Amino acid sequence: MAETLHTEEDIQNYLNLVKKEGDKAELTHALEIINKARQLIQTSTDTKTK
Repeated sequence: MAETLHTEEDIQNYLNLVKKEGDKAELTHALEIINKARQLIQTSTDTKTK
């Protein structure tokens, strides 16, 4: 899932969707996915600037 979140807008849309569902376990899992997505975005950005 993290690989499909390419921008902060993607992340925000995903987070909003999960929050609407109201499941705390799912929200916790979503935050883990978002953290991984942000790491991937940062790695991609770092690689492009080198």
